[in-house]
Amino acid sequence: MKYHYSLQKKLRKNRKFLLIIPVILIASTAFVFFVFSNIFGNDLGYLIGFSFYYFVWCYSIPILMLGKEGFVSLFTEMNPLFTRKNWYLILIFSLLVIGTLMMYLIPVINDATIPLILLALPIAVIHGIGEEALWRGLYVKNFPKNLFLGIIFPTITFALWHLSPQIIYSAENGIFNFLLSTFFLGLSYSIIAYKTGSIKWVALLHIIGSLLALGQPITTSILSVLGI
Repeated sequence: MKYHYSLQKKLRKNRKFLLIIPVILIASTAFVFFVFSNIFGNDLGYLIGFSFYYFVWCYSIPILMLGKEGFVSLFTEMNPLFTRKNWYLILIFSLLVIGTLMMYLIPVINDATIPLILLALPIAVIHGIGEEALWRGLYVKNFPKNLFLGIIFPTITFALWHLSPQIIYSAENGIFNFLLSTFFLGLSYSIIAYKTGSIKWVALLHIIGSLLALGQPITTSILSVLGI
């Protein structure tokens, strides 16, 4: 009971800050990608940029705002996904699994070298859990009854954050198409997280997607820096 009251008190303090986090995040990550890629080259600059993004934003911010117990609570379902009334969420989940397999596994299967596979799992876990904690977990936890701030706002800003890494490596299909696909992917994740009150399933989906993509281009940047 004491922990629940403490968490609710933290959540009330967090809400205004959550509205400005994306602006600071996008600006700071863009700055880090730009500066360090110019100093150390694209591959190392890319790794430094993502390290900054993961450990400063994706992990430190949720843990500081929620505490360790609050962070862990992001994985607890308030409304179980796999129930009859959630048939539409199960449909979205299933389509995401199928889409992930088609989008990632088939195009990159020829790139599946042993070093890439070994690196892909830890990168996928760090990436999937971190992004879902920040972009879905924090907003769902803080705005459980606000569709705009719980779903739409973090979906838009999640898509826009992807402009920052484009400073170094541009999307193959063009920035607009990449942002559009990221928006709809983020929207699907947000709906599931919002309705279940948890990032449990979307974090799993995110990890699977990153793993099937072999963690690229982060893993390829690591191998390039290591000269492998």
